Amino acid sequence: MLDAMTPPLDAAQAPRRQRLLLFALLAVLITLAYANSLGNAFIYADQVLVASNKFIQRLDYLPTLFIADWYEGTDFPMGEKRYRPLASVTLALNYAVSGLYPPPYHVVNLLLHLAVAWMIVLVALELGLSLSSSAVAASIFAVHPLHTEAVTVVAHRTEMMMAFSVLAGLWLAMRGRLWLSVFVYTCGLLSKEQAVVLPGVLLAYDLCMGSVFADARSSGQRLRIAVGRYGGYVLVLGAFLVWRAIVFGGLQPPRAAFHLNPLEYVTGVSWLLSTVKMAGHYLWLWVWPVSLAAGDYSYNAIPLVTSWRDGGLWWAILAWGFLFALSARAFRRDPAVAFCVGLTTVAFLPTSNLLIPLAAPLAERVFYLPSAGLCLLVGVGWERLIRMEMSIRRVGWVLVITICVAFTMRTMLRNQDWASAEALFRSAARAYPTNAKAHALLGDALQNKTARQDWDQALQAYETALHIYPDFITADPLFAHNLGVLYIKLDRNNRAVELLTQVVEVRPQWEMAWFNLGRAYRMREQFALAEAAWRHAVALKPGQAEFHSLLSRFLIEQGRYAEGLTEAQLALQTDPQLLLGHYNEALALEGLGRLEEASASYDRLLALGPPPQALEEVTQRVKNLRAKMR
Repeated sequence: MLDAMTPPLDAAQAPRRQRLLLFALLAVLITLAYANSLGNAFIYADQVLVASNKFIQRLDYLPTLFIADWYEGTDFPMGEKRYRPLASVTLALNYAVSGLYPPPYHVVNLLLHLAVAWMIVLVALELGLSLSSSAVAASIFAVHPLHTEAVTVVAHRTEMMMAFSVLAGLWLAMRGRLWLSVFVYTCGLLSKEQAVVLPGVLLAYDLCMGSVFADARSSGQRLRIAVGRYGGYVLVLGAFLVWRAIVFGGLQPPRAAFHLNPLEYVTGVSWLLSTVKMAGHYLWLWVWPVSLAAGDYSYNAIPLVTSWRDGGLWWAILAWGFLFALSARAFRRDPAVAFCVGLTTVAFLPTSNLLIPLAAPLAERVFYLPSAGLCLLVGVGWERLIRMEMSIRRVGWVLVITICVAFTMRTMLRNQDWASAEALFRSAARAYPTNAKAHALLGDALQNKTARQDWDQALQAYETALHIYPDFITADPLFAHNLGVLYIKLDRNNRAVELLTQVVEVRPQWEMAWFNLGRAYRMREQFALAEAAWRHAVALKPGQAEFHSLLSRFLIEQGRYAEGLTEAQLALQTDPQLLLGHYNEALALEGLGRLEEASASYDRLLALGPPPQALEEVTQRVKNLRAKMR
């Protein structure tokens, strides 16, 4: 059909004109599907990896990105040994252009998604598909709702950069440009570790299509061909693994907690069957992308297999079994089918938990590249369909257009989930009510709001998480910390002290936990303990303006004006625009009788423009001060 969308052209012009038309079509589809994501703020992973990442905020930090963990420059270093320096470089360049203004970051993600969709077209053409069949494959990929996490979340551009490198490296190798393919492979490894699959994908292509080894008459010839074909990738991979081991002091990732990935805590048949069930759920989400959830499908979103009667297990066996049987049957008759299944399988293996344990049993974003193989498989099927009679082709076009429209609408709706943290985790908890982490994250989002009714709902969300996973408090210090902070807001300070004391015992270097423990002690009027906790927080992170400011106010309230002034000035050294810092400085100076200096401090505060609710109080203090000075 696409071949008939343009007027007749000469043989040299037709492919180029039609390819440009197809590129424009993909751009339009992606724009329609993802335009409403451009206004999304930085939430969840973006809040950590973009908004709070100091390593991307100065270009002179760029060399540091190549010797650092993916989370190293953030407020929440995870220690998960993820090496993605090239993706960090793109974030740094984004920051250099637009600061923390989100839309340009989202535009880059959409352009990366368009580039990956176009690579699907080029790979499909190399497989011998027509332009219309390539268009079907790429169009479904472009608007598929399963890809929203990879595309809409700025920090997950790693998936698109990695997928582009694998598909581009494959396409270059198909065309005999091996060394350029190896260079692209290197870039992929520096974007996300899943790019490791490219040599395996290329081997699957060579075995299925059968052209590379066709003329080899002996094992020695096959070996020489293999070395020439794959040697560059092996050398790059070896160098990458050695360098990564040097940077992180080893290759083994740390073990995930049970509530993050329960697959790491089961063994034998139970582990195998549960892992197979998770793999089947990816195929279900690809076929029927209705119930989508944010982040990782941790405990107990998809329950582990405890019985052979588990429906999810049998779906997985039948779905993957069908793909493998289809591949085996087509290996000789229709090698493109076998390759598409091979691409999906090889690309999925590193993230399947079968070979390497991950931080979660399932995450939608990691199926971005494997999905390309399934979309190409649809393109191959379409190639067979267009050879049939016209009535069948018309039905096929109606079906494809209907699917693309439905997927586009679902993607647009899904993008709205990422508009705020509350919307995101309400959606996740609604889609998978037994996901303990989703309820915990919903609690975090609600407790960050200001209304008492939001705090009550946050407590309900936390209690639901605890009902699903009773050991959440002891297993996850962050959960215990956030629940403790909520108890402070709800004036349940005894419980807050209990939880936050437990947290600092487990994470003694976590300055924020000490800071909030001080707040809880202060609410219980245990002033000596509060001061000790706050001073401990300041010692752990001396440059934190908020810590100095709160300690300053506490000391002023105790009548210790000189000490309070010192802390206020330390806060202002870190953040000269800090309103509370100027207010505390003025209060301390006033308490010390240094009225002229206090008046100047109040003037600086007023010049910065305090919020309306504080302006009246500050104005009244200034009037009283001026009266004293007369």
